[in-house]
Amino acid sequence: MENIVFERDYKEEHKRSAAEEESSTSAAIFDRVMNSNFLKAYSDKMDAIPKVIVPEDKANYEYLLAKCDEMAKHWGGKIRGIVDYQKWDAHIYLTLPFAEFGCDEDLALLKEIAEKSHSVTFSATKDGKVELNIFIYYFEEIADKRAMLETEIMKDNELVALLEKQSKETNAYKAAVIHWFIEYIVKKTGKSREELSPIIMKEVLSDPNDFFPKIEEFKRRCDNENDG
Repeated sequence: MENIVFERDYKEEHKRSAAEEESSTSAAIFDRVMNSNFLKAYSDKMDAIPKVIVPEDKANYEYLLAKCDEMAKHWGGKIRGIVDYQKWDAHIYLTLPFAEFGCDEDLALLKEIAEKSHSVTFSATKDGKVELNIFIYYFEEIADKRAMLETEIMKDNELVALLEKQSKETNAYKAAVIHWFIEYIVKKTGKSREELSPIIMKEVLSDPNDFFPKIEEFKRRCDNENDG
């Protein structure tokens, strides 16, 4: 019998999609957010929100840290765990010569890692090894984040005007949705708001008539990449 092969290369299609022309209002909103003090001011406000440790996350971090330490010892790897009081999250970086989960015990551990963390990233190191980046929220913010976002938006008259225009044109744009979505992706990936916001806003605002479908597609891709 012949091999059954499925292969697709979406690289060029992805490039074309990313290069689609933006609406003038969406482009103006993107430019305003990126070229004014709004993004930094909002990020600073979010960083200043009081945080508390989530007991379940703390327990999961300590459990996975111990398990990953055992793996590092067994395979001659390297491990680094950090509870970050600047970025307000926790990471476990496990570097191994290779990654293989080939028995029931290994697969059970892989399942535990997925269940007890909020995202797991596999990446190649420069020296040809495999690094697992296990991300856990660990902290919970105590504040009305939606109110804080609205407060920051209201300080920028030009941004308010653009958002109102966008809302009238599409009857869909909602500042709260953008806020929730950015926060969701930040927590899902462990990346910073300043890094992700331009990417998210450029994609979901590229077509005002396709706002919610683009959010759903972006969220689905993110979930697949970080839960797989």
